[in-house]
Order: sequence, then structure tokens, then C-alpha cells
Amino acid sequence: MKYYRNNQAQCVICVDDNGTHTVATFDPSTQQVVYSTVAADDPRVVGAVGEGSQFPLTQIDQQSYEAFGFAWRYGTHHGRSVIVLDDRLFTQDYIVRNRAMDDLYNDGKPYDDIFEQLGTVSTLPSLPYPAHQPSASRISIEDALRIAIDAHEGDSDLDGLPVILHPLTVGLAGRNRQEMIAGFLHDVVEDTENTFDDLLARGVDHEIVDSLRLLTHDEQAMSYAEYIERIATSRDPIALHVKLNDLTHNLQRGRAGGHWQQVAKHEPALQRIQEALQSYYNEK
Repeated sequence: MKYYRNNQAQCVICVDDNGTHTVATFDPSTQQVVYSTVAADDPRVVGAVGEGSQFPLTQIDQQSYEAFGFAWRYGTHHGRSVIVLDDRLFTQDYIVRNRAMDDLYNDGKPYDDIFEQLGTVSTLPSLPYPAHQPSASRISIEDALRIAIDAHEGDSDLDGLPVILHPLTVGLAGRNRQEMIAGFLHDVVEDTENTFDDLLARGVDHEIVDSLRLLTHDEQAMSYAEYIERIATSRDPIALHVKLNDLTHNLQRGRAGGHWQQVAKHEPALQRIQEALQSYYNEK
């Protein structure tokens, strides 16, 4: 089985082992997901697969396919934080959100009961959403930025610019919360006195810290080529995408500043990471 999302057509697709294509769409009039078997040349299921607006299709996992049409997110109601039902891609946001609010608030349920009833929340910006259990230990982007700024305070790069500008650039290039936080923090352990345990103690998700372990180069333990290969073969999408963004910015500032030794080091590394990402999505 393979699963895809077509953002332009606002649908998700399942291709089974026999090559049968099933398209799921959302009907806003009935608030129901509609499944249809279509031909292999249906325009909604045809096109190159990859990440980014230039690709018609994006590969997703089974959980995301099955969650199509429904997404939980944090919201507010009368100044209080609540979890509301929201689907801003596949139907009108206010229809689904207001329906959920009306069902819950008009029954006079306490806020704690609402949280318990709705149960799951997704913070990923791409749709459809896999569901994640809410956790108090999930660090905010703002707090991750504070860690990075504090860690790199006063440090300068080869051009005399504040070091923090690089992790800021890498983080802002992230596609979702995990990649943004990992981007902001990707040099913290490698270049400062902070440890992975320090990051965990500050509330950084274990998943993100695991990716940061891959992204941190211990020069005493392995060569740069071995380090890049470890990331390339990790099949860790957070580490792969953050390293892609890291190398892209390193090459930009290396060329701009005439740091040709750094350019020669990073060009083959970027090519290897690009190949690894292509292989990762082809095999999914």
C-alpha cells in the first residue's frame, strides 16, 4: 500500500498492491469523507512525488491517510485554551470548528471534560494531521529560540557576524515544528558547553534530541564524511531536512564570503543528503 496527498485537489490517495487507486475527498455539505475508486490516469492521482509546491503529490503514511478530514489543534474560547476540531485545508475552517464548539460548550461541559473528551492534538502544519498526545514536556518554539540565543551569545562566524544568524536561518527553513526547533538547536551541543541532557531538561522532545544526536559532529569519533553518511543512512526525516537546510545556508554564506575550502567541503555533502532524501521518499 502507498498513500499520497494532493494539496491542490484537496484529496488523499491510496494505491493498493493491485494498483487500485482510491481517492478520499471531503464533502462540506455532509461533513463526511467520500471514498471513490478512480482510474490510474485520473488527474488527481497522476504526477511527480516529492516535498514542496512544485510536486503534485506528497507521500504520506497510513495514519495520515486515515486521519484525512479531521484534525485537532489548540485554540481559545472566551480567553481560555481549549482543543477544537479544525480542518482548514479540506473544508471551511469555521464550519467544523464552530460545530465542535457548539456541541461541547452548549452542553455546559467543564473545560477539563472537553480536554479529556477530545484527547489528541496535532501541532504539525502540514495536512492531513497525524494525531499526537498533548504533553507538557513539548518545548515551545519561543523557548527553543531562547536556548539557541543564550548558547550562542557573543559568538561570531568567519565573517564576523553573530553565530546565531545561522541557526535562525536553518530553523526558519524548517517545514514543521520539529524541523524548526532542531534547526534552531542543531549547533548547540556541537559548538557550546550544552549537553543533550541539558536540552532534555529544558523540555526539548526526545524525538528532536535523537535527531540532534545525529546532527552533532563529534570530530574525535568520526570524520566529516562518516558523519554525513551517518545522517544520510539514518532515515530520520528531521535530521535529513535540517542537514539539507544547514548545508544550503553554509554554501550560500561560504560562496558569498569567499570561503572556498568550506564550499568544497559542503558541496558533496549537500549532494549526498539530497540523494538520501530522494531515496527516503522513493522507498516510503
